[in-house]
Amino acid sequence: MFRSLRLTLVFVGACGVENVSDPIGPDPTTRAGSFDAPEANAGNADRRFATLWQTCGDPVCRGWIAKGLPRCGPHVAGGRCFARMVGQECDPVDACNTTLMCDFANPIGSGACPISRAAFKRDITYLSLSQADALYGDLRDVKLAKWIYKDDVTGAPHTGFIIDDMVSGSPAVTRDGDHVDLYGYTSMTVAAVQAQARRIDALEKEIAELKALVKAQASHDAPAH
Repeated sequence: MFRSLRLTLVFVGACGVENVSDPIGPDPTTRAGSFDAPEANAGNADRRFATLWQTCGDPVCRGWIAKGLPRCGPHVAGGRCFARMVGQECDPVDACNTTLMCDFANPIGSGACPISRAAFKRDITYLSLSQADALYGDLRDVKLAKWIYKDDVTGAPHTGFIIDDMVSGSPAVTRDGDHVDLYGYTSMTVAAVQAQARRIDALEKEIAELKALVKAQASHDAPAH
């Protein structure tokens, strides 16, 4: 079924000329073949085509796994697909296991993917202050580096941390130990900001108390008139 998936990607050139690439898989018709979108899409400017939409993928990126879908190849979200392929998917092969779905409207609705809703999680516990402080300490010790990927012919430099330098079990590293968990890394940063905010609040309170003490002492020591 999926072998016959036909997708086209629209490229808009600098001059505004629209070029449509060849579809994936054998297509017995020409690209201008006569087939219609469902009646529900009667308002579509071109009823022969639908849009490629990116699905949510994994709640936490864990590395690519085979899903039994055809590869998307050069086709990306926002490209076009044949209307007769509505409801079918292809695999862009990314670490978060998103797919591209051919449809007339965004299949996940107008909002973002609901991966942070409690309904999609289990064993929820909130970090204690000491646990958040520990993450702050871990993040403060992260060594940042610059590097160039060996297979990057452009030689473009990158900045970040090296997984080999991270402590074992860091939330910033996926379970396979080879990928960065950006959600976990960002959460460590939030924990660090919260820990710093608590320390700043405590220092400001201490400064205010010291100022009040100095003022009271100065008033006490002032000569009477």
